[in-house]
Amino acid sequence: MVLRDIDTFTGFLDGYADGGGFRHKGWGGRTVVSANVPFLAELAQIIGARFTPRPKGRSSQLVITDR
Repeated sequence: MVLRDIDTFTGFLDGYADGGGFRHKGWGGRTVVSANVPFLAELAQIIGARFTPRPKGRSSQLVITDR
C-alpha cells in the first residue's frame, strides 16, 4: 500500500470502511471486514493497530479508531 499523503489515505480509508465495514454508533471508530488477510495486516501496521486474523479462511475484522 502506498501512503502518498494523509488526506488521500483518509479518503481511501473512509471509502473502504463504507464499502467493507461499518461505523460504530457508540464510540468513534469503525470496523472493516475482509478475507484479504495480507491487506488487513498491512493496513493495521500502517495505522498502528493490533490485528489477529481469524483462522481457517474466515473473514477477519480490523477495528479502526478515529484517533
